[in-house]
Amino acid sequence: MKARIEESLLQLFQKYRILVWYDEHEEFTSVFETLELGDILKEKVAHNEFAIKYNVYIKHPEEKFLLYIPYKRPVDEYNWLLDIEESNKLFATDQVALLLQDMELPIRPDTKAWVSQHIEFFNSKERLRAFKKAYHPEDSLDQLSLKLCQVVFGSSVAQVDEMLQYYAQAFLEEEEERLTAELERYQLNKFFWNDVLRLYSQVDSSKRFLLSVEDLTISDFLIQLFRKNWTVTASDSLLNESAIVLINSWKDSFKFAEAFEELSHQLEERLNIVNIVAKVPLEQIIQEDLYESFDQEIIRGLVRLIAHQSKESDKLLDFIKQRSHTYWYAKYKSYYQALVMAIQYREYQSQTNSMSCYSYAEVLKSYTEDWYKADYFYRKFIQYFRETHSSDLLYQLATDIENSYNNDWLLHQSEKWQRFVDKQEEWYWGDKSQHKFYSHFVKPRFLDAKRKTFVIISDALRYECGVELHQRITSTENRLSSELDYLFTGLPSYTQLGMAALLPHTELSFGNGDAIDVDGMSSVGTLCRDKILKTNSTVHATAITAEEVMQMSSRGEEAKRLVQENDLIYIYHNQIDKIGDDKTSEEKLVKAVEDELDYLINLVKKLTNMNATHILLTADHGFLYQYQSLEESDYISEPLEGDIEILNRRYILGQNLVPNSNFKVYSAKELKIVSDYSIAIPKGINRLRRQGSGSRYVHGGGSLQECITPLLYIQRKRKDTLREVDVDVINQANNRITTNQHRVQFYQKEPIGKGVVARDIKAYFATSEDDGKDVISDIFTYTLDKKESRSQDREIDYLFTISSHKTTSSEVFLYIECRIRNSNQWESLKKFRYKLSVAIERDFFF
Repeated sequence: MKARIEESLLQLFQKYRILVWYDEHEEFTSVFETLELGDILKEKVAHNEFAIKYNVYIKHPEEKFLLYIPYKRPVDEYNWLLDIEESNKLFATDQVALLLQDMELPIRPDTKAWVSQHIEFFNSKERLRAFKKAYHPEDSLDQLSLKLCQVVFGSSVAQVDEMLQYYAQAFLEEEEERLTAELERYQLNKFFWNDVLRLYSQVDSSKRFLLSVEDLTISDFLIQLFRKNWTVTASDSLLNESAIVLINSWKDSFKFAEAFEELSHQLEERLNIVNIVAKVPLEQIIQEDLYESFDQEIIRGLVRLIAHQSKESDKLLDFIKQRSHTYWYAKYKSYYQALVMAIQYREYQSQTNSMSCYSYAEVLKSYTEDWYKADYFYRKFIQYFRETHSSDLLYQLATDIENSYNNDWLLHQSEKWQRFVDKQEEWYWGDKSQHKFYSHFVKPRFLDAKRKTFVIISDALRYECGVELHQRITSTENRLSSELDYLFTGLPSYTQLGMAALLPHTELSFGNGDAIDVDGMSSVGTLCRDKILKTNSTVHATAITAEEVMQMSSRGEEAKRLVQENDLIYIYHNQIDKIGDDKTSEEKLVKAVEDELDYLINLVKKLTNMNATHILLTADHGFLYQYQSLEESDYISEPLEGDIEILNRRYILGQNLVPNSNFKVYSAKELKIVSDYSIAIPKGINRLRRQGSGSRYVHGGGSLQECITPLLYIQRKRKDTLREVDVDVINQANNRITTNQHRVQFYQKEPIGKGVVARDIKAYFATSEDDGKDVISDIFTYTLDKKESRSQDREIDYLFTISSHKTTSSEVFLYIECRIRNSNQWESLKKFRYKLSVAIERDFFF
């Protein structure tokens, strides 16, 4: 006991000069006499108050004193030491008083009763230490009790919503009984649940809670909470709108994400949500995201609607757009994106039945501006379908898309194109011919203007893949610009000819087999192409692989030499063709394309870090691709007459080849290749059988998909010219919130377009940042990506739910945050002041 009193006294003397200690029953006289307080003077008062005052005020005005008075404290009227007491501190020695003194709380009947009620809590030094870090001497008794709860839960703040989060976590870990026992042991259980009800319970007309503390556990509360957060079950819950805000904060909490998902799964099963949601119209759950089964049911519903074409495409796409910022979207993104591509493919295919082919110029313009979209939608659908692990849910849709693409699109388009080609006297050799790449595009525009030029050639990057690459550069890369053009290959559309045609040359000829010589020099491999560049270009030039470039340090000596010693650098990469040409991996073609696009962007960035300014990116040829195995009818069965020397899946080289209904035969000279070969190209999209080779991915023929390649002009910009679209709030004059639901109309200020890119926003209502920015509403997230020119089409409505326990405040703001580009971090964008005056009667439950 002596040690405890000494510790308490020394702590108080750090703040006060004089302590007055009354001991009515003289229980602590011996303790007083043996106290070791260092330099602190001890005085025993024996009705000599004036002498004591002289001593402490006059004789030793700077010294600290402990005044021990072994009799009852007199009433104020006769208390000659009252001035000392009031300007310093009374000291008491019972356990409750010692605790109050230790915590610097006033010793009053109410505070003593409060400590006595929770005395068990203070029997632990560890708990007391944690409490002393959390409380403030000016806290009310309710605030102090809440901070006791804070210690019990291990919460970082004394807020009920965060404690409920910890309680829910304990529920998942089957630790809730321990927490409940501690609350009861420290006389806090009733207080805590009363505070929960104060914030979250509905009340009747007499302002009484409709939930009872006695009947409430964390399990009961979670059931009530999850019921409240779905409109279909909300009427079964006795919680108010604050419950919606609470769940929304849980979903927005990164650290609580795993726990929320587990809670959702448990409550989903306990409340039989799967069976309930199956009977609910799609429109009733399209914006809901409390349970994972919502997304599963929505996807099923969308698949049915797409299959039966029972809703307009715009409506279906809008449904998916609404899902794009819901909680479970990331897990089901591949499903939703597959559906987006299926919808867009079907819409496009249904509107593009008439395809005219009257001239090369018309066809090339139609394909590069419009027709390529079918190939793009199909490829992207297959990509996302594969990412779902070829889900059974999408299997029939995938089959329908496959059949439509092969039979209704590719076959129809190739037949029209082939009929046009059959009527032409020669293959296309116009300005967009790949054979003119160096002489018409590289030399006059760049080399003659003394511009150091990098040429990237991505093997088999067909035109629609180049469009996607172009769009990604222009929408995401703030220091790069891109212009999109195209080239048209010669025949056959295969690697050796395409790579040779892109080099500076006067004459192309067949070398060994189907290899191509450039002006008598072999063009097979990077070393041979390097030799051709050095010989045929009029500048310092070299050829190198992309892998070699990527292994260089951007500021290293090797990179410096490459750039400084050359005016023209050809860079080769082979990802798509390598995967597609292998029978064992051709099914992974769509993944190879995605990987190649990522690789090419990184390669371009690497080059710009090496001070490259002018970059041309193109391909040697494109490809035909069908995901499903081909039918027998897709192969040519009738043999071709003549002396066949080389047979590939999409071309034949030989002597004296005789045309028939399945083939168009050219002489090599007609295709600007020096040789006495004949070259036979299968008509349409038919394949030739070839032992050991694949058939789903092919090239070499004359289809538009094989022959049209992208040509991108990429430049490094001196400054960032991309800017994210801005947002505003309409009708800001109506800034008074009078109900627990408040509609806000957001406005995307301009369409997405050249130089203006999409922006992710997050909006919510909260109190002033000066008051700790307490979020009082649900959180609205959205991607501003509208392309419509009409301003009315760029308006977005959202109905916010406001916490019921927030009724009046003059410092409420609508905060709008935006995602920092290429990250998961958010930063403040705008805020708008609102007046909050919610009628409490809105929370009444009748």
